[in-house]
Amino acid sequence: METKQVNISDSQIELSFTVPFSELEESFDKEIKKQKSKIAVDGFRKGKVPDSVIKRLYGNSLELIAYENIAIDTASEYLKANAIYPIPETVKIKDLDFTGKEALTFKTEYEIPPILDVKDYTAQTVEIVKFEARQEEIDSEYEKALKSLSTLAPAENISDNSHSVTLDLNKIDNDGNIVAGSMMENIKVDLSDPNVMPALKEALMGKNLNEDFIFTFKDSHTHKNPETNEEVLHEEEFKYKGIVKEINKIVPPEPTEENFQKVSYGMAKSETEFRDFLKSYFDRYYQELTTEFTVSAIQSKVVEKNNFTPPPVYVKRYLHSLYEDEVRDKKARNQRGPISEEEFNKRNQTKVENTVKWLLLKEALIEKENLYATDEEVKAELESDRGRSTDDNVKSRIENKKLIDFLISNNNVVTKEINKENEKETDHKHE
Repeated sequence: METKQVNISDSQIELSFTVPFSELEESFDKEIKKQKSKIAVDGFRKGKVPDSVIKRLYGNSLELIAYENIAIDTASEYLKANAIYPIPETVKIKDLDFTGKEALTFKTEYEIPPILDVKDYTAQTVEIVKFEARQEEIDSEYEKALKSLSTLAPAENISDNSHSVTLDLNKIDNDGNIVAGSMMENIKVDLSDPNVMPALKEALMGKNLNEDFIFTFKDSHTHKNPETNEEVLHEEEFKYKGIVKEINKIVPPEPTEENFQKVSYGMAKSETEFRDFLKSYFDRYYQELTTEFTVSAIQSKVVEKNNFTPPPVYVKRYLHSLYEDEVRDKKARNQRGPISEEEFNKRNQTKVENTVKWLLLKEALIEKENLYATDEEVKAELESDRGRSTDDNVKSRIENKKLIDFLISNNNVVTKEINKENEKETDHKHE
């Protein structure tokens, strides 16, 4: 028997087999007898059908089945003898040919997890934007939190934006006629919300309960011309006529200790303490975000320096898992189903390939740097976790943190901060 190996990629192998028929006589006869023993034809006992009848009914199909089984067994024995352990569902037999005079020929393709010797994963320079809390965010969150405790008091007139209103609206044409089927009833509008259209706010100012009003707004957006692929500006004007059905004055809460405790979950008792609480929250959030971007940048750099072709079956599995998650999520939200799985795969192929590459590189790095979780670490984490996670999850979490800490401390991270005064970027190096 002769074999020839072709490496299609880092993880895809093709083996060509040439097996002389003289080596297969015993196996072939055994396979043919096994197939014949299963054949039943009217007028003959099962397994006793004459060869001439079998030939007339089945042609060369018995030989094909016999040689396919021989090819499968031959490839399996070869892989086992040479300590090759392919990913099970990837082994395929192809190009089977038993019509030659001297030998059976066929090929087998399979995928294997690539053997990775990771290089250039330290002393690399990556650039990220450092996120920091802005005072405007803290002020906005402060106002929003207190507003959640606001109460409503009935009013007769809309004197300013600190009102909540209920409206009925109809779309009207240029002649002032109501467009059929455009009625929208009991629309709640918080005029203190900065996202409410300025045109609507302006039209409502000074209006009384049960008073009519008209407002106009323009919708401007761009879209691509399918023929020229150029961006085209599209503008359209809409007119509405409405009636004010309900007016409520938004009454802000008193800045009391009790209210500050409510909005801070008991962590603050005054305005100063609550603002400090919010700043601490945003600082933690942006620090975590900065860390995520740092890790992502280093991961991309490691993948770039150690590029390879991951097993297609791993990518296929990951894509299918993501698609099933998408379907479940849409169903839970009572939303329309996602795009087809084929289209989903096309859109996410490159992203998932890089994710799979990183997961395989991560395993290799943990092994190379001996960043495994110890039994003591897993035990301590399980005790603090109070049984909410499995051993495998805790082990993976510990090893992932060790690897992140290792990569951040062994690479050069250049942060670019956005200057609040002039919005220029400033470089800061951390080695």
